[in-house]
Amino acid sequence: MLNRATHESVMTNILTEIYSDPLLRTNLAFKGGTAAYLFYDLPRFSTDLDFDLIDPKKSEQIYAIVKKIAEKNGQIKDETIKEKTVYFRLSYEHEVPTVKIEISRLVNKEDEYEVKELFGLPVLVMTKPCMAANKFVAVLDRKKLVNRDLFDSWFFLQKNWPIKASVVESRTGMPALDYFVKLKEFLQKNKDEINILHGLGEVLDSKQKVFVKNKMLNDVLFYLRLQTEKLNMNNLE
Repeated sequence: MLNRATHESVMTNILTEIYSDPLLRTNLAFKGGTAAYLFYDLPRFSTDLDFDLIDPKKSEQIYAIVKKIAEKNGQIKDETIKEKTVYFRLSYEHEVPTVKIEISRLVNKEDEYEVKELFGLPVLVMTKPCMAANKFVAVLDRKKLVNRDLFDSWFFLQKNWPIKASVVESRTGMPALDYFVKLKEFLQKNKDEINILHGLGEVLDSKQKVFVKNKMLNDVLFYLRLQTEKLNMNNLE
């Protein structure tokens, strides 16, 4: 069973060690749900650590240093270095969710990052416009729909986060407007079949679960309609 306080403590320990290392802090850019949770007030807990590798030529060095950090914080259950990713799965207690550390070696040239602060340390973090764009693409890009992508998309949309259209276009090969229309139509068509709380149970509180079950998908569709109208107006200008 997930203990949020313990899990967050392990993740922040790993982050502190990563961004205390001169090579890692200049080559690993923090992204994903935990980055949004820690730096951009995403109102759901996140259990994994995701990064972009700025200089893929340093993959072997990065792998070795991150492995030592992971070993200090638990037992490595799985590890790999492949063409696209450097990956570790770390267990810190028996019968609790593991911490996954995933480092992407294929970085989109359209993605941008900015320096934030964590416990006095400089942390390179993906910007809001890029984080939102990548999350929207992830909804349809995965082999199977992941409900945390929908929750994050709802949060970004209702907070009116800017979206970097070139990220969407470079990843999907279509204009941003066309992609958002496709996304809206997919969710409209399949919303009655989506088990919306699956995979979200441990990262939401009871009030959030009620909202997600009863209202969130309709809100997402409403905000997507506004987003497509905005993009359409921008195209007409």
